[in-house]
Amino acid sequence: MKRIMTGLFALLLCAALYSGCGAQAQPASSVAPETTAAQTTAPPAETTEAAEDEVADSYKVLVTDEAGKPVSGVSVQFCSDTECKMGITDEDGITAFNDPEGKYTVHILKAPDGFAADSTEYEVPEKYGTLTIVLVSAQSASDQ
Repeated sequence: MKRIMTGLFALLLCAALYSGCGAQAQPASSVAPETTAAQTTAPPAETTEAAEDEVADSYKVLVTDEAGKPVSGVSVQFCSDTECKMGITDEDGITAFNDPEGKYTVHILKAPDGFAADSTEYEVPEKYGTLTIVLVSAQSASDQ
């Protein structure tokens, strides 16, 4: 009985030493750093400020209906003299273009069902800001 107890003790001791030594033997690069809830849920202040600056330094196109309600899903083309980009309005009726200040034009490429096609070329102010485009309903366009 004494031998069995000594053997079990030795086995447990070896197992404890082995698992402790195994963790120490690993290279530092393979050990994952601990993360806290604060690290995973809150971005650093610089990231938040940079995102706000990025939004502030852009041209925004707001598309509304005749009643002033935002229209989502509108394909908008934003063009300089050399390049055109496309954006689609979100649920707030806005699409943004992060380009340097300058001369640009905006075109509605595709309006959602229920709205008349709009082939107007809109000039964007040279300073960052928001251009509002009002889409006319297909019914109102046919009445004219």
